[in-house]
Amino acid sequence: MDYLIKDFGKLLKKNHLDRRHDLGSSTDCMRVYDRNQASIPVTVDLYGKYARLTDFSDEGLSSDFIDSLKAACVSNLYLKDGDIIVTRRKKRSEGEQHEKTELEPVVTTVSENGLFFDVNLTSYTDTGLFLDQVIARQFIREQSAGTDVLNLFSYTGSFSVYAAAGGANSVTSVDLSSTYTSWAQRNLEKNGFSGSVFPCISEDASVFVRNAIEEGKRYSIIIFDPPSFSNSHKMEKDFDVARDFAQWIRNLEKLLTKDGFIYFSTNYSLFELKGLDGVGLKVANVTDIFRAPGFSAKNRGAVRSWIMAKEENNLSLNWKEPERKSRRPQGHSDRRDRFEGSDSRVRSRRKPEKQFGLNEYKGASDRMRSARERNNYSEERPYRGYRDRSDDRRDFEGREYGNREYVRRERRDDYRPGRRFEDDRDRRPSYRSERPRYDRSERPERPRYERSDRSDRPSRRPSDNRPQSQKREKPYGYESFRPARSREDDSRFFWNDED
Repeated sequence: MDYLIKDFGKLLKKNHLDRRHDLGSSTDCMRVYDRNQASIPVTVDLYGKYARLTDFSDEGLSSDFIDSLKAACVSNLYLKDGDIIVTRRKKRSEGEQHEKTELEPVVTTVSENGLFFDVNLTSYTDTGLFLDQVIARQFIREQSAGTDVLNLFSYTGSFSVYAAAGGANSVTSVDLSSTYTSWAQRNLEKNGFSGSVFPCISEDASVFVRNAIEEGKRYSIIIFDPPSFSNSHKMEKDFDVARDFAQWIRNLEKLLTKDGFIYFSTNYSLFELKGLDGVGLKVANVTDIFRAPGFSAKNRGAVRSWIMAKEENNLSLNWKEPERKSRRPQGHSDRRDRFEGSDSRVRSRRKPEKQFGLNEYKGASDRMRSARERNNYSEERPYRGYRDRSDDRRDFEGREYGNREYVRRERRDDYRPGRRFEDDRDRRPSYRSERPRYDRSERPERPRYERSDRSDRPSRRPSDNRPQSQKREKPYGYESFRPARSREDDSRFFWNDED
């Protein structure tokens, strides 16, 4: 079990670093763990100085295991033990809704792309800010300049804040709950948006749409992000996104301007986009483009998104990619820069403006594409290494060296001491072509050497080669005697044959 906690901590630390890089310093709320390990079915979301650990298991994790996960969060996310909030998200049955908890509310303010939002980490199942919609909100911000925006099922008004920050002429937020409507109003005022052009209306969205059609109102951007199911007593009838979305799209088409679009999203896992026959709208699936960093598409309840417009051209929307700072130090060069033919040591990560759509735009920004797609650039230039300078080097007659290998050889030989600086390579004979070839048939045969038996080989010690008759016995104690040290004594030992 310890190795699971260790891997969990490593993923926390790595994901936290990547999310900080992807989202920038102006964002302090992000998901750093999204059920990456099947044996640890939890999510970890950062909200400012707090971390929210949500248990998605069917039967619930043990308290000891939860304590181990909290300890890993403390050590790898550099948080205090008291700033980690543990919640559990139970699986709902059909038609069941989440209820308000009895925990003491923990309310804090977080920043996302320079905008501020109030979140409640304990009172509700959702905190008031859906982190998986961060890319979609930034897209609405880019598109809302000079437009009239309608945000249905506005919840806490996060889309409304982004639309107002993007320069919209008016932003209308509609939600059935008076609690969430007041929450949305606070978020707008917290970012400096108030007045009659940013109304927050607590009303049934179906009633508002019906009255708006009768009054002939038109909106350039309509945000339709409904819940999967709602059976509030304030509504005329219950709402089921899989059953009712097609009729809602038909009604919203009547409120849409000719050059506007509808942004529709849902996290209902069994949802299928069917039943739009007869609707005069072009549809583009932007789920992969709008998937937020840190969120996996394989998990149950992953958000899916579509854009609907009356004309095909309106699906090609201008998307300004955010500037990303490189994590590499200045002066660093990697192999990818050289193969792309970068003229500078550090290639800029900022991409030009592109057209957003199915045909014109293949993926959005680096943080929304996979690593393989990130390396596929449309502009392809040949590779030029730092040794390839054939266009700048010429020989003594002014001719260009076309062969890079020849250039390298010439550069190496030019600095050889004593070399004559003349191009006589064509006049020099080839060593391989003029050397005499040796005829093996003319070589005389030599007798093969036959080794004698090992027993007949002479001994390495000459004294043993003497006949036995010439050998004499050595006196007793010979091995203990040493050579004489006197210079007058010519004998090798102090004893001699005469003794």
